[in-house]
Amino acid sequence: MRSPATLTREQFDAACRSLVELDISGVNGSLSYLPLNWMWKEHSKYSGFGYLYRTVSFQDRGNTEPSSSELDNGGVEDFEDRATIPMMGSSSQISIDQYVVFSNTFRVPSFYFNAYYADGTPLSLLDLVQTSFMRHTVSIPNACTSPSQSILLPQIGEDSVPFPLLTRGDHPTTGAPCWYIHPCETSAAVKELMDEIVGDEWDETNPEKGLLRWFGLWFMVLGSVLNLVSLPFPWARGL
Repeated sequence: MRSPATLTREQFDAACRSLVELDISGVNGSLSYLPLNWMWKEHSKYSGFGYLYRTVSFQDRGNTEPSSSELDNGGVEDFEDRATIPMMGSSSQISIDQYVVFSNTFRVPSFYFNAYYADGTPLSLLDLVQTSFMRHTVSIPNACTSPSQSILLPQIGEDSVPFPLLTRGDHPTTGAPCWYIHPCETSAAVKELMDEIVGDEWDETNPEKGLLRWFGLWFMVLGSVLNLVSLPFPWARGL
């Protein structure tokens, strides 16, 4: 049996609870790439609107991944050497509230977040894109469709299925304004990976071949745009 391309609300809830339990147990084995430290939150009044939540805090010196000119000039080795040594210059304390909610429209998980400086000031779109939370595949100005509201996320590779849009919207449960990754291509991307890795051995309750694996691959696809599991350099430490 092949895995589904989309999830029911019940499957989403079960996958989220499995991730929280995996976090608590500390036994993650081959699923070690999953981002942990999530909490499950129910709606204050209505059942069936729960979501995952966590806050990550780190010192950030911006997106310091190599530019195309560095790669063309053979600067990869030098860049990797520099990545092991704290760089001079200012850094900023940044906190990111992260949410995984269920999209009733697309029937898949959807990722919402807000980012703040230490004094509570929210990051602008331009500031956000330059942090190490965003992968270097997002560039300015070509990625920007609006200086303040949204950016297009370019295709990572010829055969990849990218997330098409980072934009502003209201959190489906709390109603608070957030940034979110539009989920319209999620099902196609995860389905392709599940078919390749799990094939006909789909087993919903098996962590390696079921809902937890589906969720893990969703995080992996999301990770091509956002730095979710760990920030890439010693000075960007998730707390």
